[in-house]
Amino acid sequence: MSLKIRYWILIAATALILVVLLQNIEQVTLQVLFWSISMSLIVLVLLVLLLGFALGYVSHVLFARRRAGSQRGETSPKNTTGTA
Repeated sequence: MSLKIRYWILIAATALILVVLLQNIEQVTLQVLFWSISMSLIVLVLLVLLLGFALGYVSHVLFARRRAGSQRGETSPKNTTGTA
């Protein structure tokens, strides 16, 4: 991809992000049980997005480790003492 095209894509993406930020500056109140907090809507959206990415990454890593362990033939440790 040429440098000019990348430059225009970067400008368009930056403009789009700025439009979204400027349209979501109003304050919202989040209430969970007895806890409430007021924040900008864009901050709330970004926090939820980051939480989703973090949970997706952690679940991917856990499933990848489990899959790699099962492909190597590893099993969970068994009771070898003879007692239940």
